[in-house]
Amino acid sequence: MTATDAQVRIAMRERKKGKNQEQAAAKANLRSRKTVSKYEQSGLLPSQQEKARTYRTRPDAFADEWPIIEKMLSAAPELEAKTLFDWLCEQQPGQYQEGQLRTLQRRITTWRALNQAQTASLDQVREPGEMMQLDGTWMTELEVTIAGQPFKHMLIHSVRRQEVANTVHGIRVGRMGAKEWRWWGQGPCWARAAR
Repeated sequence: MTATDAQVRIAMRERKKGKNQEQAAAKANLRSRKTVSKYEQSGLLPSQQEKARTYRTRPDAFADEWPIIEKMLSAAPELEAKTLFDWLCEQQPGQYQEGQLRTLQRRITTWRALNQAQTASLDQVREPGEMMQLDGTWMTELEVTIAGQPFKHMLIHSVRRQEVANTVHGIRVGRMGAKEWRWWGQGPCWARAAR
């Protein structure tokens, strides 16, 4: 069983309180005091000690067929790994198992990352205050009245791009030709009502 970062932190905290290694190991639910000793000497957490493997743990099941798969991918890059795996299973029945599909998918993903032309993407530049998102809801179902008359109003939530502040505004429906809204906020702003 490998120790987690949380277990090692607990063990080190217990050691600072004056507990011995066995007591710290028991408190952190570690199997032995040797584990506490190991992390104490290194001064690193388990996640900081991990090294990426540069070797294979199993022989490459697709090594013999990889040149053929590579040619097929070069000719038709849109081919799916599942399609190629099914083709391999038809060509050599009994050699591959369903669990090896994910291995082929990873290998093809790596090949595509190294061999296919990269598509350029342009960053979208939005200046603060240039764009705003609005979301509104009619509040008439609350049946608010002023001097006995129904008050038609809408609650608007606005989010300005690249700014932290969200703002909620009360809107009064006006009667200026087509239905229009008037904001109560930093300044008057008119927008067409979309119902």
